[in-house]
Amino acid sequence: MFMLSANSAWAQYVKLTAEDGTVSWIEIKGVINGSDIEISTGGYNSAIDKNTKGSIDLNEVWSESGERGRHYRVTSIGNYAFYYCSGLTSINMPVTVTSIGNSAFEYCSGLTSITIPNRVTSIGLRAFFRCKSLTSIAIPNSVTSIEYGTFWGCSSLSSVDIPSSVTSIGERAFYSSGLTSIAIPNGVTSIENEAFSGCSYLTSLDIPSSVTSIGNSAFASCSGLTSVVIPSSVTSIGKRAFASCINLTSFFSNITDVFVTGDEAFDDCNKASLYVPNGKVDVYQSTADWNRFSKIEEKPGTFILSCNDKGTVRVNRSIQFTNSVSEVIENDGQDHSFYFEPNDDCKLKQVLIDGKDVTRSVKYNELIAKMYKGSKMIVTFDKPGYDVNGDGTVDISDVVKLVNFILGQ
Repeated sequence: MFMLSANSAWAQYVKLTAEDGTVSWIEIKGVINGSDIEISTGGYNSAIDKNTKGSIDLNEVWSESGERGRHYRVTSIGNYAFYYCSGLTSINMPVTVTSIGNSAFEYCSGLTSITIPNRVTSIGLRAFFRCKSLTSIAIPNSVTSIEYGTFWGCSSLSSVDIPSSVTSIGERAFYSSGLTSIAIPNGVTSIENEAFSGCSYLTSLDIPSSVTSIGNSAFASCSGLTSVVIPSSVTSIGKRAFASCINLTSFFSNITDVFVTGDEAFDDCNKASLYVPNGKVDVYQSTADWNRFSKIEEKPGTFILSCNDKGTVRVNRSIQFTNSVSEVIENDGQDHSFYFEPNDDCKLKQVLIDGKDVTRSVKYNELIAKMYKGSKMIVTFDKPGYDVNGDGTVDISDVVKLVNFILGQ
């Protein structure tokens, strides 16, 4: 008599729904351990026929087709499990799945959406490589790192929810993806080489205060990027980290201990102005590669509030904080009130929370908002309306310049 071993490779059956609603059963390969099954293959072969089209439900895996025989519980998606299955449009993963292997969904170019179960603790290298139809994905808070090339070439992927549990974003994790915005959680300590390189639709970037290192070409060729905020925690910026960000106009650096970056870190960022902490203009001007910026000056009316800031933010004539708030917001997810008090010389221009523009929610210079752990609020004020020469004050020199302009001088 032939007996199955405790761990054996065997063809089972999984439920497939075609685009027209027709249901059928197809063979799927996996390694069986009791009632559990790991969807896996050998080498670069897929666990199903690569020509399969439609949606499969991994909650429905049976030893015989048509929900007959023994039912199996899928616990992991192995390496190359659905490699090159370009006809798959969606995959329903059960809550029992705890891991997704290397290249598990590589080149699944027809995959439009997928939900990763909350028990998944690891997502392998290139897991969703070139899933060019994938539009959004939520990563569960059980995952601690985004590995090499996980979402490389996902050109339709405009948004990703990265949980606070993630501490590192690996090489080419989002390389040439379609991201339009990204909220990097406070907890990430490193952004590796080319992690966001070629994300040409990304328009703004706020790096959290937990980050200490930015790798080589981490944001290179992000041609849509117009604004970047760098926290004081960053101690190293790699070679060509922001190179060819050709539309960058504002680069805010909170770094006080200025260091030499990697070669050509800001190459081709010719349009950008570099805004630095008070009293640090000279040291930035004398430090390579920082001195490549067309203009270096102290920060205008732009300030960052973390989740440890609470209450009233007041602004004086020179657009600086006149009082700081010591009370700490506990991580309670409750509403908190922020009040912005510009004077006659300036007005509130923009408020961003985790990269999302919430300016329209500000009423009478007051905003009610939830500030979770790791959240950041960026508040921007317009410069004085009558400061013609841009020196931060309104005086007789502005009148002289205005009169000369009228006289054509």
